[in-house]
Amino acid sequence: MATKYHARSISLPSKSHPSTVKVEEELRKMKTWESCSFSSSSVCGALLGLQDLYDSIDELLKMGSTHQISSCPQLKQLVDELLDGSVRLLDVCSLAKDMAFQTQQHVGALYSAVRRRKRDSAIKTTIAAYACYRKKMMKEAKKLMISMKKMNEKFNSTQMTNLDNHLSSVIGAMRQAYSINSSILESVLLYLTPLTKPKARGWSLVSKGVHNGAIACESKSGLNEFESVDLALSSAVEEKEVEKLHMAQRRLESLEMAAREIESGLDGVFRRSIKTRASLLNILSQ
Repeated sequence: MATKYHARSISLPSKSHPSTVKVEEELRKMKTWESCSFSSSSVCGALLGLQDLYDSIDELLKMGSTHQISSCPQLKQLVDELLDGSVRLLDVCSLAKDMAFQTQQHVGALYSAVRRRKRDSAIKTTIAAYACYRKKMMKEAKKLMISMKKMNEKFNSTQMTNLDNHLSSVIGAMRQAYSINSSILESVLLYLTPLTKPKARGWSLVSKGVHNGAIACESKSGLNEFESVDLALSSAVEEKEVEKLHMAQRRLESLEMAAREIESGLDGVFRRSIKTRASLLNILSQ
């Protein structure tokens, strides 16, 4: 899987209206996240940037000149497409937020089992439940990413011709914002469902090849919190050393905190997406 998201480009008009400058500035900022490392901090930073982008878009939609959209049939059709896209993005955002919450619950159970040093059978049961959850989550994430890909293909298939420069800039900016939103949500899903996942059978949480080499060079491997937890748990459970158990606890704490921050970031994006959708509906109703 990719280690960072790539925003799908939807070109804006060559000469944008001055009122869209702030939105375009936020769009340019968002593209800097393409070069960030694939970690919880970069994912959370992208979610915060997306919130700022939506705030700028909402200000743009409140401008009187933007309300002319309701008088142009072609623009109304494009807005309808944006509304359809917003529903899909809201669904994905809500499901991703639920994934982040469930991750906290499962990681909390793992932390409790390791901290209390429960008998091997109890820890094994907890690990098996976590592995089952991860497998289910990966399947769900794949479906969601396919859904968002179809949405972006639809946006790219509709051309904007013979439109007022300002209004086409507004629609173009929103299209690009939705495309970036889609890419960031994909980034979140990829973070929450890394390829290195625990195996339900036995103590091994990672493949033998990864386990043999990664622990020695973990600091240089670029692993995210999920993968670091897999390695730490594998080492702690197999070798049963006190220090490694403590390391596993610390890694589990970090993962739980990362999932909580991502859930919070997704909640902020969800709320602002609702607000933007309401502004679009308000424009069409005039």
